[in-house]
This record gives sequence, C-alpha cells and structure tokens, in this order.
Amino acid sequence: QINDVVVHPFRSSTEAIDWYHGKAVDCFVFDYNMPEPNGLQMIRLVRALPEYALVPIVIATGAHEREVRYQALDAGATDFLQKPVDYREMVGRLTTLLALHKAQSRLEMQVGELEQSLVEAEARSREHAERLEALWKIANNPNLSDDELMFAMLQRGAAALRAPQPFRAIIARVENDEMRVLSVADAIGYEDRVPADAVSVDRVVPLKDTIVGQTLAIGGTHTFDDIR
Repeated sequence: QINDVVVHPFRSSTEAIDWYHGKAVDCFVFDYNMPEPNGLQMIRLVRALPEYALVPIVIATGAHEREVRYQALDAGATDFLQKPVDYREMVGRLTTLLALHKAQSRLEMQVGELEQSLVEAEARSREHAERLEALWKIANNPNLSDDELMFAMLQRGAAALRAPQPFRAIIARVENDEMRVLSVADAIGYEDRVPADAVSVDRVVPLKDTIVGQTLAIGGTHTFDDIR
C-alpha cells in the first residue's frame, strides 16, 4: 500500500474508460495483455485527453515484449513493470511517480498564478499609462483656464483613484484656522444630496469643522470613507 493513495481496479478496459472521464487521476497502470483496447491502445486513448497529458502511465509487459515497450514509449508511457510484477518494485516506482506528479502539479499551479499576476500587472501598467497620457493632454491644453485645468485634472484623478466606485474630489487650501475650497469634481456616476456646485469654489469654512482640521488636531494618519 501507498499512503494516501486510493486504488480503483477494473475488470476490463471498457469499465476503466467509463470511469476515468472527468475524474482527477494521478496515475494510470495498464497491463498490455488484456482484451481490447489493450494496454497500448489505452495509453493512446488517455494521452488524447488534454487533462491527462502529463499524468504518469505505467504499463506492465512480459520480459520478451521489448517491441511493445518501444511502442508504449512512443504512445506516451512513463514507466514499465515487468511481469511477473514484483510488489516492492511496483510500490517504489509508483511512489516516485506520484511524488513527481504532485510536484509538477504544484509547479504548474504556481506558474499559472504567476502568469495571472503578470497579466494583472500589465493591465495596471496600461491603465496607469493611459491616465498619465490623459493628464498630460489636460495639462497641455491651451484652451483651459487655470480653474478649468484644475477641475479637469481633479475630475480625472477622482475617477482613477476610486474606479469604478463613485467619488467626489475636493482640493482645498489651509489658511491659518480656515480652509478654502479651490476646486470640486465628481467621478462619473457619483450622486450626492449636496451637488458639486453647492460646495462652491472659494468657499471658506472653519478648519476645526472639517475632516482635515480634525485629523490635524488628532495627529497621525487616518482614512475615511464616504465623507459628506
């Protein structure tokens, strides 16, 4: 016996074929001399399925069946057992093959995760480049006044920072114990009971009544969400 291994024996090739489709199989063991499809034909059937392309296949053959072994290799066999099968040799070979297959599966999973990570990183880089290009076009638009330029850049920044979430962005300047609103912009899709034009540019409010003032009074770094 091999630890943590479940063996599924079958009386015929057709029974095995009916069973293994769609199953997670870690190793196949075929006897060449069995009713058709024989062991060689079974190797070809299994290797034709993409999900079993890398699964180990062991075939048991007689000592005189050298040509069969060559054909089995060409068909995709991984290893051989010589009949009469030595039990300890079989356990040793299967244990090694199962361990290698497990390591290979783990490596494939890691490679898949790495590929997905690279795809996501590429998408983030592309989005970042597009944002920079958009900001560059805004900054170099001679038709925008200073106020229009600040508003356009703020609106673009609001959409980029919290996409695809709705978001309102405000630029303000602290003047002693007051805060002056310089520009206000809403990301597309943002809805608020207080429209953006109501938070008027040049509006001056006491600093102590704002989130900025409260944060400065507390000290340190804080995060807030859905600020009104």
